Amino acid sequence: MDKKLIEQVEKEFEKVYLGKKKYAFNLAKVYSSAGEEKRANTVRNCSTFFEYGHYSDNSVKFHSANFCKDPLCPVCAKRRSIKIFKEVIDCVEHIQTMGDYSFLFVTLTIKDVQGDKLKETCDFLSDCYVNLLRQKRISFVKGSFRCLEITHDNNEFITHDMYFGNEKKHMKNKVSHYNKLGLKIGDRNPHFDFYHPHLHCIWIVENSYFKSNQYIKQDELVQIWKNLIFADYKPIVDIRRCTNKNLISVNVDSYQNYEKSLSSAVAEVAKYSVKGCDYLGGSDELNVKTVKCLLDCFKNRKLFVFTGLFREVRRTLKELYKTSSEGDILIPSTASFGAPYLVGKVFFSWCDSRSKYISTYHRVYGDGTMEVRLDVHVEDYVASDIDLSECVDG
Repeated sequence: MDKKLIEQVEKEFEKVYLGKKKYAFNLAKVYSSAGEEKRANTVRNCSTFFEYGHYSDNSVKFHSANFCKDPLCPVCAKRRSIKIFKEVIDCVEHIQTMGDYSFLFVTLTIKDVQGDKLKETCDFLSDCYVNLLRQKRISFVKGSFRCLEITHDNNEFITHDMYFGNEKKHMKNKVSHYNKLGLKIGDRNPHFDFYHPHLHCIWIVENSYFKSNQYIKQDELVQIWKNLIFADYKPIVDIRRCTNKNLISVNVDSYQNYEKSLSSAVAEVAKYSVKGCDYLGGSDELNVKTVKCLLDCFKNRKLFVFTGLFREVRRTLKELYKTSSEGDILIPSTASFGAPYLVGKVFFSWCDSRSKYISTYHRVYGDGTMEVRLDVHVEDYVASDIDLSECVDG
């Protein structure tokens, strides 16, 4: 593996996992403060070692790592997101070859709640979704994939980004909302320490749906959902067609102008159930309280659910998920001919003293033997008398 390629591998790897690993140390501190020392040690020792395969077509694919599988671990959440994204994309591609099917992206919400009501609200939300799919009016749905996402407002006071929005942080402008409440930047946030559980879904429909009497407009879906959750308010409900084009617009009653790219829709439903900044971004006391609340909520709960045609196709492809190493491809193939074979392995080991991963490259020969080669950056560390024994599993 040449110097340029390994630098590209390191860059891609650190972009995916380095920030998550640092968040994991923060979570371990919160667990320790919460009296969850066993969880703290588990998360602290998570993802200290990664192995990637380097193939003859210059692709680099994930092989293995030591994940802790803690429900709140940021690294494990990232890995789950990558795996679920791959599964759903594989299912979607397979379904597209089966017949005339299209996809809808649906978001269903419920009123914000405080921590002591979060678990029962999530249970209620799941039950309502099951009842929604049982509605005769929703019989056009041939299968669905849905995930539960929970956001938590840990800003005690209204910030500039909360008021005017921030596109980079995916925060919307809420000037009119705060003006109605008579609030401004610096005032106490009325949503502080509230949780917002909601569902992101992908529905499978037949292509004929869009020109049939089964076609449902957003206002009608809002009313159906409102009745199911027994709301005395108008819940936020979003429904749009998923296409292979990167189109997003604002006309809520016309699927021709209100579309979302299929890949971005899948990414939306496959993302983390809760972001690290939502339970690690407050005060120490608030973080402990939030982590305990989320642990209680996530216990024995399915965060991703496949139904109908989605579930059937997933079962068909189940063996592929077990044997495929392509769930996490850092570097895509640069060649399209011949079956690629393993020519080397790249290992990433966590180094506490540098707060980063150290990589080594192992050349693999035909007889299965390996030659260890340190990459250019590790050689720099050796020249600087950095103790490589500090690299976990290195």
